[in-house]
Amino acid sequence: MLTRSKTYRMKASRLLLVLFLFMSFSSLSQNQEQLDEQMDMAYAKFLRSEFKSAIEDFTKIIKDHPETEEAFFLRGLCHSNLRDEINAISDFSQAIRIKPSYKEAYVERAYSKTNLDLLEEALKDYDAAIEVDPEYAEAYFNRGTLYFEMDLDDKACIDWKKSLELGIKVAEKVLDQYCSQCLEE
Repeated sequence: MLTRSKTYRMKASRLLLVLFLFMSFSSLSQNQEQLDEQMDMAYAKFLRSEFKSAIEDFTKIIKDHPETEEAFFLRGLCHSNLRDEINAISDFSQAIRIKPSYKEAYVERAYSKTNLDLLEEALKDYDAAIEVDPEYAEAYFNRGTLYFEMDLDDKACIDWKKSLELGIKVAEKVLDQYCSQCLEE
């Protein structure tokens, strides 16, 4: 039989648990709101091409929230826009480490690797993006362009044709100019 004091303690314990859970959720919600605001401000700087300032903001976000793949990705884009491909690749790699299915990070990392003339590594990243999303038109188009730069015209035409099928309209002009035999197949 429960005494009044035991019943009271059980109710008080449940109440404390509910309050603790509420406070924890409230704190998490506030942290997420704060992170969202910081990301919005940094992203606005990115959109205004204030890349150095945006890098500083994304770096602060990453320090406080080291598993925020989007902060790494956007900081990587800032580095890439500043032609700092080494740091861009590092950031895109971190974004991919956190979220292995981040197809856009694979494509951007491939672009940075291409700028450093790391063409085979870039191809692997385009392959990875396509493996994540077999309908990723941009990855096919970019990989086709890289194949073309590597004098692998047949592979380039195949990828450009696939990108056209997936909605990249400019691929039609590229195909007309460089792959007329591919269109006939």
